[in-house]
Amino acid sequence: MTSGFHPVFSKSTKTLILGTAPSVTSLKKQEYYGHVGNQFWPLFTSFYRLDPLSYAERCQKLLEFQLGLWDVYNQFQRIGSSDQSFVSTTVNTFDSHFLREKLSLIIFNGKKAAKEGAKQAFFTDKLTLTCPSTSGANNAQAHVREQKWFQAYQLHEHIRKSSLAKFHLFFGHSDTLKQAVFALRQEVFVHEQQISELDEFDWRDQTEDTNYFLVTSTDFSPVATIRFQTLSPTTVQPDRFCVQSDYRMQHIGWDLLTLYELYASFHGFHTSILSAELTAIDFYQKLGYHTSGDSFYEDGILCQKMTKKL
Repeated sequence: MTSGFHPVFSKSTKTLILGTAPSVTSLKKQEYYGHVGNQFWPLFTSFYRLDPLSYAERCQKLLEFQLGLWDVYNQFQRIGSSDQSFVSTTVNTFDSHFLREKLSLIIFNGKKAAKEGAKQAFFTDKLTLTCPSTSGANNAQAHVREQKWFQAYQLHEHIRKSSLAKFHLFFGHSDTLKQAVFALRQEVFVHEQQISELDEFDWRDQTEDTNYFLVTSTDFSPVATIRFQTLSPTTVQPDRFCVQSDYRMQHIGWDLLTLYELYASFHGFHTSILSAELTAIDFYQKLGYHTSGDSFYEDGILCQKMTKKL
């Protein structure tokens, strides 16, 4: 079988971009995305507004922006270069190169890479995005592809430049993640705000596919969380949003909600609607939310509906 490339990464890598395996041309050149028709490097240099660079210089810039490159398959047998033409494969051992908690985001280059990655335990509770393949065979959807890759890079840039860069970031619904999320909500909502457990932990928390964002300190203590919740195919409802008392006034809540919105926008949501405590209205207004309707009580707390176009 044919062997793939070694990863391009450094200790500061925050986001790992994963394809399937090098094309025939890439193998000959010994370069990631070496085929002239592949749009990976043109999209990268366009987003970051870089002048034409050599392959080595592009890889160096990638590292400077805290991005990494690798492929899902370590060894493979394939007829040609198409993702539909693999005969046999072996998967890379990701934990031999990367500490899971150091990576904040995984970007899959195409559906095939995402499908294979979804099977790997290494990616459990990691924030992942699936972008349209940059292969030349996929150039028919060039406009949508550019939009999605630019959104993915924007999300990466938000993580690495915001307060979130100092913490570990998780997204998912594993028992381990939910245990940490529920412990933080118990502390903030039940103990601090005196909301009853029956009101705080609702039916959505019992649903297996409800996902949560979780920010933890370097020792994995819960710092902030927010539940990813949808109202319709175009509307999200950020909910159960809280920051641990020792970490407030450090921009963490602002940056986490912005991340939530960027993630929602990537997945086609256009509107965000939330219930804000009256004391938090000013916070949400600074983030672009607008009040709507009359105030109301929710879980015994006076709230205001607020809306934002993403």
